[in-house]
Amino acid sequence: MPLASEAGHWYAKDGTPVYEVRRKDGTGTRPTTLADARKLLLVPSVTGIIKMAAAPGLEVWKQQQMMLSALTLPREPDEKESDWLKRVIEDSKETARKAAETGKYIHGSLEKAITGQPVPLEHEKHVVGALDALENEFGHIQWEAEKSFAHPLGYGGKVDLHCTSAVVDFKTKEFDDPSKLQTWDEHHMQLAGYSQGLRLHDPAAAICYVSTTVPGLCKVIPVTIGELDRGWEMFIYLLGYWKAKNNYRSGF
Repeated sequence: MPLASEAGHWYAKDGTPVYEVRRKDGTGTRPTTLADARKLLLVPSVTGIIKMAAAPGLEVWKQQQMMLSALTLPREPDEKESDWLKRVIEDSKETARKAAETGKYIHGSLEKAITGQPVPLEHEKHVVGALDALENEFGHIQWEAEKSFAHPLGYGGKVDLHCTSAVVDFKTKEFDDPSKLQTWDEHHMQLAGYSQGLRLHDPAAAICYVSTTVPGLCKVIPVTIGELDRGWEMFIYLLGYWKAKNNYRSGF
């Protein structure tokens, strides 16, 4: 069974992900665009909507990576400042790409575990730590992984983990001290969008952080009903902004 992907940003109105479309010349596929969405009547993803607002935690991390790249890539003799800055930016983007790739593989292993498939040896500790943390928070639950949906308001998504009374999103991150972790507005909006998309009424919700630096170290941080309600309000405003900005009324 192929692993679910977080790369897609579009969904059909029945909830089916439409991450790629066929090329006109028949030579394979390409990522789906807004123009494709207009023709196929697709809806944008929860994460695509949330990206319309700044994410303070992510922005700080990007700045830190940029500074680290500048420290480790000294300017060459006679190198133009513009060329050096370009190298620094590209190096910091490569760090982000590798982090995203690591997160994608761990997400895939977590999905495999939930769906009863063998887990790669290098991710066994990550998976065991995450499942133990979830059981400590929620008790023994029959979870469903990677459920996709489309909401009549005109957005869709794919949920990492849910059951009839709870919704969870995994976040992979470099950390060795769980006490410093917290949730952010974008997490509240994401979980609110997922909860509404799955038609869950006042569900328990949480972010499950999975450490990429200390295999097995995980922390579940619950999100309150109040935070979900506020997250939903913010999300609805961003959805309206997205539609107006792109001149695309995606509801149905």
